[in-house]
Amino acid sequence: MSTCKNFKNIFIYLLLFDRFKFIRYATQLMLDDFTSCFNKQALVEKLFDDCSNSEAKYQKLIHLGRQLPPLNLSCKGEELIVKGCQSIVYLHSFMKKNLIYFEVESEALISSGLAYLLVTVYNGELPETILKCPPLFIDKLGFSTSLTLGRSEGLANIYLRMKQEALNKIINKKEAICLQ
Repeated sequence: MSTCKNFKNIFIYLLLFDRFKFIRYATQLMLDDFTSCFNKQALVEKLFDDCSNSEAKYQKLIHLGRQLPPLNLSCKGEELIVKGCQSIVYLHSFMKKNLIYFEVESEALISSGLAYLLVTVYNGELPETILKCPPLFIDKLGFSTSLTLGRSEGLANIYLRMKQEALNKIINKKEAICLQ
């Protein structure tokens, strides 16, 4: 009888051990999938290390916004305008070696700066990463509370559009595979 009880305890232990091992493995796998995204977010946060207040952060955003290269005229179609932004923001995406890249332009420098941050984090990532790795740096830098409602909604809409573009790339890739 005690042999059966010991066997049962060993079985339960192994079952739990395997479950914890699996959870640890799955968590590590998830972190590995987003390491690049999280590292880029940390780099974006470092850009603002010398900014002691909201005014300094806005000046940094304006400076970063000026660094965005202008888009080609072919990337300025009506369908590329991000809806819900105070200013006109164009967002163009393309795939290169299974990674998604974004090009963006805005007529407003603060919007350009905010878009610059998102592009810096999400350029060169898998489309799935855009969908699953949220821009945590926005809260960490205090933009959630310091931006006006219009700018905050604009930033959310740029990110939403990036997610939509990423989803479209995934769907189009799967459709292309199905057609082969």
